[in-house]
Amino acid sequence: QDANFGTMDRSSTGMITISADYYGKGEASAVPVLVNYVGTNKEFYYSLGAGLAITRDRNAGNSRNKTNFAYSFGLGYNFQSGTNPLFVEGRFFGNSNSNLNGIGVYVGVRL
Repeated sequence: QDANFGTMDRSSTGMITISADYYGKGEASAVPVLVNYVGTNKEFYYSLGAGLAITRDRNAGNSRNKTNFAYSFGLGYNFQSGTNPLFVEGRFFGNSNSNLNGIGVYVGVRL
C-alpha cells in the first residue's frame, strides 16, 4: 500500500512528497517512510526517494523490528487528466538489507 501526502500538479515539473508503504513476503517485511522527489513530463512521471524503513527479516535471524536505510525509484503514466487520473506505475524498493529489496506494479486512481 502506498500513501502519498501531496498532490500531483500536472502543470509543474516537480514536487516533494512523503510516502509510507508496506511490503513483505514470508518472514520478511518492510515499512519504508521516504521523502520523494516526483517529476512530471506531460502524462509521464518519475519518483526518487530516500529515508528509513522499519524491517523484520526472520530468514536473516532478525526477529525484532530494525531500522534500515531505504530508497526507491519509480516510473508512471497518467492515463487521463483531471482531478483523479487513472495511473500505472512500476517502482523498485531498495533496502540496506538486500533480502528486503522488491519491485511493485500499481494500477489505480490518484485521489
